[in-house]
Amino acid sequence: MKKVFVLFILVIFQSAAVYSQSLDINYSKSNLLYSDFTQMFNKRAGAFHTQNMEYGGQFAWLPIGNQRSIVYYSTEDKYQETFGLRGDWIVSEGWDSTPQPGIVDNYFVRTQSAYVNLNGQWHDITSKFKDGPKPYAIQNLPSTDYALYVVADVIQYRNGVEIAKSSFIWYVHYSAPQTTDTLFVGRQLGLRQYEEYIAYKYHDFTQPVSKATQSQVSCHGLGYACWQIDSSGNVRGVPHYWNW
Repeated sequence: MKKVFVLFILVIFQSAAVYSQSLDINYSKSNLLYSDFTQMFNKRAGAFHTQNMEYGGQFAWLPIGNQRSIVYYSTEDKYQETFGLRGDWIVSEGWDSTPQPGIVDNYFVRTQSAYVNLNGQWHDITSKFKDGPKPYAIQNLPSTDYALYVVADVIQYRNGVEIAKSSFIWYVHYSAPQTTDTLFVGRQLGLRQYEEYIAYKYHDFTQPVSKATQSQVSCHGLGYACWQIDSSGNVRGVPHYWNW
């Protein structure tokens, strides 16, 4: 069994406040849960590999209670992101990185506007998330495709001191759960997501600094990113998952 990379101590992004966002929109449910595809509330880990079986790093989920979980990546900057279940929604609270020894950067997400497309119609859900975590996915998955569009600020702290404020625009399209081919684990019941992310240097949406796209499939009962392709067309997947 592969050894999980050393987990860094998280500087908690915010208090474990309980949010009570409900969807309040009628939709056809699949009776499948987002968290059962990503396995985010289990101590689940996996190792990325390319099509040629070249190793591409590891990830690991660490549940921390109160329906929250951190995903760690074995990147040089020790990137980690915190997610939570709030009402009907999976939310992204923010992320941490350690660009060099002794320096810890914390990034707090503050949603400014948010919309969900269900049944072919856009709905304004800003009031549920204003100045709070970013809506990331619907926990009880719809039986049809849906999409999210979010505009948010990011407040960056370095070793506890605020040093910058920037913004981003994020769009994600989720396909209805369906049997799909994967890179290594055959045909699985998969949840496919396609996302676009534009980051801006300042919170007034001037000076875009990066743009990224990503497609991935998470497999029911297995875990996150059993198939993934990034902005450069690099394809990778997870041939083996394990609990740690």
